[in-house]
Amino acid sequence: MYNDAAYSEWRTYVEEQCPDVTFNWENNRDSTQNLIYQVKHGDMADVVTIRRFESDSAAELAPFLMDLSGEELTSTFTEGTLAPFTFKNKLCWYPAPGMMEVLYANESLFECCGIKLPETIDELESACRQFRELGIDGLSIDASTGYRAAFLIEGFNYAGCFAGGDGGRWMSSMLAGKEARLSNSYGAQIASVLRAFAENSLLEQRDLTLDAADTWCAFDSEQAVMVVVGSDLTVTGKMGTKYQIIPCLGKSVSDRILYTYPVFNTAVSKEVENNSAKKAVVERVLRVMYSSEAQKILAHGTDALLSYNSGINLPVNGPYTSVADLIQQKKCFIRCLNHNAFSAFSSSVKQMTVASASDEQFTDDLNTALNRPLNTAVIGKSDIEAGNQQGESNPLERVAASVLAQTVRDATGADVVVMEGKAAAAPIYRGDYTENDLSAVVADENLFEAQLTGAQLQDIFDDAIVATTTYRYQMIEPLVDYPALSGAKAFLSADGSVSRLMLPDGSSLQPDQVYHVVISGTIQSALVYLQNAEASSFTRLDATLQSVFRGQLVSGSLPKPEQYFEVEAAQ
Repeated sequence: MYNDAAYSEWRTYVEEQCPDVTFNWENNRDSTQNLIYQVKHGDMADVVTIRRFESDSAAELAPFLMDLSGEELTSTFTEGTLAPFTFKNKLCWYPAPGMMEVLYANESLFECCGIKLPETIDELESACRQFRELGIDGLSIDASTGYRAAFLIEGFNYAGCFAGGDGGRWMSSMLAGKEARLSNSYGAQIASVLRAFAENSLLEQRDLTLDAADTWCAFDSEQAVMVVVGSDLTVTGKMGTKYQIIPCLGKSVSDRILYTYPVFNTAVSKEVENNSAKKAVVERVLRVMYSSEAQKILAHGTDALLSYNSGINLPVNGPYTSVADLIQQKKCFIRCLNHNAFSAFSSSVKQMTVASASDEQFTDDLNTALNRPLNTAVIGKSDIEAGNQQGESNPLERVAASVLAQTVRDATGADVVVMEGKAAAAPIYRGDYTENDLSAVVADENLFEAQLTGAQLQDIFDDAIVATTTYRYQMIEPLVDYPALSGAKAFLSADGSVSRLMLPDGSSLQPDQVYHVVISGTIQSALVYLQNAEASSFTRLDATLQSVFRGQLVSGSLPKPEQYFEVEAAQ
């Protein structure tokens, strides 16, 4: 799955409905490149799911996937829904229910200020301009993130650009995984929308530095009247305050449309076709995965999801009742990306927010960024193989994560390295590696270092273990996976009451001795979240996890994995 910690209730339901089937849920880090990397080495799951669907990467993977066109389940999807997942007339993917990305508006604040809730893009710009005059931010948005930039560019230009003409042809080329270039006229149209957003305070330069938490802080404190939200969350507002959902808008009310993308997309390995017994089992599993009951379970804990299957209507809660008609009509389109889209779209939004580039420059830069080719140059070689599944050799350990942790230790001169185990995003295979392979096998993270006493090092490790069962608000996976270690080993008791660090020879850490400690960005983030006293002691290194692993690949010699956990057997 794109995230093996997600949808536990749904996964349990699928398993219960197929009691004779053994499921092994693996994590592909939501990367089609990860799947391509593994299939090149003859290692692919029977069924795979992806949330961040990139059409060009999916087209590259298509030859290794089963054609779903003739399946009975295929006929249950609404007309046109499967077009983004079809390559050369071969249907490769099924979309699970879609989340809707929308503007979440404080209706009470609109009413208090005497400003009309917008139903067109002109009314949206007018409302934001009026709120700015009152000292209120119309829209607080983390505009530098790729998915928010895609929402602005695709969502608010769909009716006037991507639904037909050159814009429609551009989208068709993108969906087919081909090079796609916007014409000057359609590029100018997108530029004019973003320029108007900047001129009318929908987009401001400070939006380029915000993260999601910042936007919600502004919204909750009524410093902003709208925020962007995905419907796969449940939003609880303040008592006594009314909220309203605003979909993507166009020139007229009839242009309103829901900007959606599936919570995941599902494909089947081509190898399944060659095994009739397994094919029958996989078909049965897919029918369960896409049953009405399974989709309703996926919708639990959300405000609303939109089923792409005919005859399946999922619950619509809270403010989403205002767009229930659009959901019922399935008046939506599915986000269109290639592997460059997030970076290209975020760069374009920044360009228009900061510099207000000319239409021609905007179009040229966007086309160049969207069509930048993949780097397929060989950069190095691995002389070992190491799996990345937890418990493959030892409980809680990932063999490939040990290789990464040792690589970091060698590169930084650290005494001890503590990093997230899931940074080993895929197995390490013997052979040549390209830049694409590098991004598939290693989840890139910043690295941080500090000088800590043995007592302080034990303290951060204790919190790293706590973080494996700690969730941020409304998040679907814990802060970290079990950490990987180098320069130290750890003993964990079966009941979780003891997590003791020790040196590789089994001797104890000296409480007062100072150690050079390097941690990964995910560990650092968890320490900050848990308010660990030592979090502020760490400073960021110039090197990243990916850069040090790249350097080791260039040398052609990777460190051999080492055991780093001793886990007490449960009685």
